[in-house]
This record gives sequence, C-alpha cells and structure tokens, in this order.
Amino acid sequence: MKRVLVLLPILLLAACSATSSAAPAGPTATPGPTAAPTQPSGTIWFGASVDTSAMTVTDPGTAFASTDLVGWVAMLSDSVNGTSLTLTLASVDASGAETTITTEPMAVANPGDNEFAHAPDDTLGSLGAGTYTLRYIRGSTVLASGTVTITP
Repeated sequence: MKRVLVLLPILLLAACSATSSAAPAGPTATPGPTAAPTQPSGTIWFGASVDTSAMTVTDPGTAFASTDLVGWVAMLSDSVNGTSLTLTLASVDASGAETTITTEPMAVANPGDNEFAHAPDDTLGSLGAGTYTLRYIRGSTVLASGTVTITP
C-alpha cells in the first residue's frame, strides 16, 4: 500500500507538469524491501542477528563457522502450559544418529509463553564442528526443534 501512496503523487505531478505532446516517461517502480519470512510454529531458527525483544532472526541460517556468534528463536507449537520446559542439545552424526550433549531444565515465568529467544553467543561454536539439534520439550512433547551445522 505504501508504494501506491508514494507513486500516486508522482503520477499526478507528472500528468500536471507535462507540456509537450509526447507522453511523459512514467516513474520507474523500485522494488521495496522483501518482507521477512514468517517462522513456522514448532521450529527453531538460528542466526547471527537475533532480536530477543521482537523474537526475530535476521537472515536465518543453518550453517555457521565455529567463530560466529549464533543465537536462536524458538516458536513453540503450543504454549508452555506450565512453569518449566526441558532444553536438549544433541550432536547428529552422518547417519542421523543423535547423541545427547546436554539436557537442561528451564524455568518459565509465564505458562502462556510460546516463543523464546537466545542472544547470539559462542555456545554453539564452542562445541566445535558438527551438526546439532536443539529441542524445547514439555513432558514428552517436542514443542520446537531446529538443526544447525557448525563448520571449522
């Protein structure tokens, strides 16, 4: 809608100021910024730029260097519906087999929460090269999952 409002005055000005009989050249449409993709529920997006207030990842990715600071946003498939979740991190080998690295309880202040963000840091990079899966779990239900590859 913004482009229409911006172009409309230009078109009116061009029409009013044209004095020759030749058709005036119309304005060239310039594509605006691309809308950020919407993160589906049940996913974890990783990125070097995470807005923990807006719960967004700028330029989400799946592979980062071990020297990169990486954060993430988890969009749960359901609200927490309780006061705690379990956060698990597993390494994934070439055959797809997983080995749990850590399982951490996570206190939740608001049972209605359904999104969480982690500011970029060296947590994932410090694990070294490999593929890792992060999960937010309530009881036996995985509410969000994401996989990231760390390169040397």
